Amino acid sequence: ATSPTATATLISVFICTLALWTQGSRGQVTVTQTPSVQTVVPGNTVTFNCRTSSSVHGGNYLHWYLQKRRNS
Repeated sequence: ATSPTATATLISVFICTLALWTQGSRGQVTVTQTPSVQTVVPGNTVTFNCRTSSSVHGGNYLHWYLQKRRNS
């Protein structure tokens, strides 16, 4: 069994990154993710929410990245 301390070393940080493309210009959109950091047991489901400062639709693209901690 994995102890809570060992599990904490396997922290996965989810980062929302948003890129907004319009015709020939780029807009700036702020993304807020809650919670910003989660401790996750490998194999378990993770749920988080992201909110944008303005609407994201049409030709705009929302990109999701998973950042994993390197094993030492």
